[in-house]
Amino acid sequence: MLETREKIQRLARVMDINKLSYREIGRQIANPVSGSVHPQIVKNIIIKLKEEGLISNAGNIVATTARLVTIPILGKANAGPATHVAGSDELGTLKVSASLLPNSNYSDLYALEVDGESMNKAKIRGNHIENGAYVIVDSSKKTPKEGEVVTVIHEGLSNIKSVHFDYENELIVLHSESSQDFQPIVINPQDNWEGLIGGTVIQVVRKPELLAS
Repeated sequence: MLETREKIQRLARVMDINKLSYREIGRQIANPVSGSVHPQIVKNIIIKLKEEGLISNAGNIVATTARLVTIPILGKANAGPATHVAGSDELGTLKVSASLLPNSNYSDLYALEVDGESMNKAKIRGNHIENGAYVIVDSSKKTPKEGEVVTVIHEGLSNIKSVHFDYENELIVLHSESSQDFQPIVINPQDNWEGLIGGTVIQVVRKPELLAS
């Protein structure tokens, strides 16, 4: 539902959605796998967005003054084998609009630069975890849920992994969501595994192509 809401907001940024039927909006934001969104779901979300003042009655996004959040960059994180150090020293900062962040506990956030393509199938809020992008991490979220993406800190080296709870074998598996084959990290849930977690990834900020090189 959250992804559908975000897609409707994106659509409203580029056109007056009041000129479209709910069925047409559902087709515009269709998922390649699940198909178009049911008109009633679209209607309910639009009503809610208007009640919250996020979409005007004209069908466009309500413009607000951007509030920028400064997030420290604490190093690099490898999306495969851990080869980079995540430290406490800032290597610069990111300035990000608060509207792009799902959490408001800004003092708990830090960023890491992604090195490698071994999480290239993972998406956070619709954004792929690409080589050279920055992941924004909430350090207060150290008890992730199934499918969430975390940073794993071990012996000063940092990884980015996806969390899977293997209930049948009573294991916690931290794995790469990748088109390539990378070895997972397998943990006994009886261990203090939360001590390995540097936080949960809540957003991805991709570098513009002109800066990526």
